[in-house]
Amino acid sequence: MAALIATETARRIARPGWRASVPVVCCGNVTVGGSGKTTLALDLLARLEARGAAPHALLRGYGGMSRGTRRVAPDDDVAETGDEALLLAPRGADLDGRRPRRGRARGDRGGCGLAGDG
Repeated sequence: MAALIATETARRIARPGWRASVPVVCCGNVTVGGSGKTTLALDLLARLEARGAAPHALLRGYGGMSRGTRRVAPDDDVAETGDEALLLAPRGADLDGRRPRRGRARGDRGGCGLAGDG
């Protein structure tokens, strides 16, 4: 099993990547739920804003049904966006299940991105 995982990992690493047009900070890791990533993201967004940056959360939309790229508004339906997106929406949040599309959406507006899902 380890050999299969190593082979797949090597294949993914060898693929050419995509570079975002704005800086992106990742505050995620391999843990799921309850490790404080959303709280950390809120704090980092506030600190970046205080330094004059234009940060924006880049979210996958875990728990929501939304598909495609969209900007999250604080009054969106939680079933559509997921709860994390609504917590981060007042600071600015883009939602998309695919990282490159999220990065492109943010890059079109400048500033910097903050991703929580590595």
